[in-house]
Amino acid sequence: MVPLPLLASSLWIPAGSSAADLHVGGMDYPTIAQAVSAADSGDRILIDPGTYYESNIVVDGMILTLEGAPGVEVHRTGPRGSVLWISGGASVTLSELQLDGDGLHQGIHLQDAALVATDVSIRSTNAQADGGALYARDASVTLTGGTLSSNEAVDGGDLRAELSTVVIAGTTLEGASASGAASISIEDGALTLEGATLQDATSGEGLVTALRTLVWIDDTRFEDNHTTSSLLSIDSSSGVSVLGSAFTGNEVDGDLLSVLSSAPVEVAQTLLCGGGHAQTLVLTDSVALLRNNIVMNTSPLQHGVVALGGRVDVQHSHFVSGSAPEGGSTAVHLGGGTLSIVRSFIGWQDNATEGAVWGVSSGTTLRDTLFHQIVPSDTSGSVSLINTSAGDPGFPRPPEGSCDPWYVIPPPGSLLDTIGYGAFAGPDPFPTSEGPLDEDGDGHAGPDDCDDTDPTVFPGAPELPCDGRDNDCDPLTPEATADLDGDGAGCDIDCDDTDPSVFPTAGERCNRRDDDCDGAIDEDPVEGSHQLVDLDGDGFTSPSGPLTCEAIPQVGLDCDDDEPSTFPGAPEVRDDGVDQDCDGTDLQTRLGGGLGLACSATGASAPGLGILSALGILSALVRRRART
Repeated sequence: MVPLPLLASSLWIPAGSSAADLHVGGMDYPTIAQAVSAADSGDRILIDPGTYYESNIVVDGMILTLEGAPGVEVHRTGPRGSVLWISGGASVTLSELQLDGDGLHQGIHLQDAALVATDVSIRSTNAQADGGALYARDASVTLTGGTLSSNEAVDGGDLRAELSTVVIAGTTLEGASASGAASISIEDGALTLEGATLQDATSGEGLVTALRTLVWIDDTRFEDNHTTSSLLSIDSSSGVSVLGSAFTGNEVDGDLLSVLSSAPVEVAQTLLCGGGHAQTLVLTDSVALLRNNIVMNTSPLQHGVVALGGRVDVQHSHFVSGSAPEGGSTAVHLGGGTLSIVRSFIGWQDNATEGAVWGVSSGTTLRDTLFHQIVPSDTSGSVSLINTSAGDPGFPRPPEGSCDPWYVIPPPGSLLDTIGYGAFAGPDPFPTSEGPLDEDGDGHAGPDDCDDTDPTVFPGAPELPCDGRDNDCDPLTPEATADLDGDGAGCDIDCDDTDPSVFPTAGERCNRRDDDCDGAIDEDPVEGSHQLVDLDGDGFTSPSGPLTCEAIPQVGLDCDDDEPSTFPGAPEVRDDGVDQDCDGTDLQTRLGGGLGLACSATGASAPGLGILSALGILSALVRRRART
């Protein structure tokens, strides 16, 4: 059972006591911790702009308001811990504060307490365990506005909650990281995200994990996150609602949204677009209603909507410009329960195998649905078709990479408009826009902007040198050129215009680069080792060939490759002044002063050896004469 949030009114305030204002930063209290220690329940602490270094701020068992102002920063000093600790049944209201963990500390630790925070920013936290910006247990948390940025933890870089009720409204959560859930991890509680943005997070698992938790998500954006598991993984026995939200540009190794719920599930008026993921939406043993959603420019590695048991009803939805190598880019029914797609539009689906919709068993139904340009087929497997047809929706395939629903709004009088199919039809249609979005923020929106994913491309933009793009959206304008590195070669012919040593006529060097821009690396260098060749045909080579960047062995080489009688192991001719066998010496014979012969195996004379030999002979003659 999820506990009710702790109410501030449940705390006892002594009769006759009156709330007081305590000032921090002026004459009253130099630190926030000192003001908290001096406060009574019900007091308000007013904090002047400035940077505060606090050793330990603890609020225990009382009602307290901490009211900051623009420019208030709070840091923790001392050993690793929390910037703010709230416990013991306390109820704390925070406003206009910035808590900084300095990459070492947790932001807020909340246990058996209630927190209401408005326009509070928590950044650069690093919890040794769970909950980087905020850890809550047996607690009630309400965050309105503010930001949670660059927070890190083992699980729940922004928030870890247990047995708690969490409401996050209008808050931006960005850049979180964790080995578990990057941003939010919650168990046995209730989670509400309303008007929030979760972006640029990285995780060893998912972005948001909710276990045995009631989940309500409304008007919330999930953008450019990178996770190795499902982006949102929800296991709920209380219910799941995802309304009016958007999932764009997320790179996910797992599923974009995975739900296991024995209670009703609703996903409505929601955009699922771009990025990469295994499967778009997986519903396991769930009773789910998916209505007025747009799924566009998705490329799941496996499938789109996947129904595993339960009952999944898809109504009034767009499935536009998708692909899946395993087929089923729109939807797959993998057995058990039912999957029905009604009054929807399925267009431009590229599937390597199977159809855009396929089922492995009975219970898969397509009714009152329009198809357009499906490859290779509309359906495969066990799918029942009732009143389905093919036809032009009245709008072209949306630009690759775009997540602007404006591109897929049926024009008045189109077939979809006439028959009332798709996301913009029905009693509660996907909201329309009067014009396209400016997706890249360059002040121009498609179709006038020929690439609304690149802010350097728009009508009238300056042509950037050699970027290969039509920057000004005018194909008649020639591309600009420039010599960015000053080597005399423009970027139109210079293969690396950031390196002045690289240009088309440069000498090739042994550096594993294409110095002369001919597409080859380290060929015909101007430096290096000479290649081995056999110029005299004696079967032995010498380093006399063209230069190469390859290592050349310097043993067993021909020491004179112009003379075929000279090579390693050749017969040595005595006293000819030539080293035929390439051992570095010439065999010589010479006379030793008429006293005998001295043979030298060196290329130079050996006077010491000749003198010793002569002395030996002379000594022998003297001994012979002495005996006679």
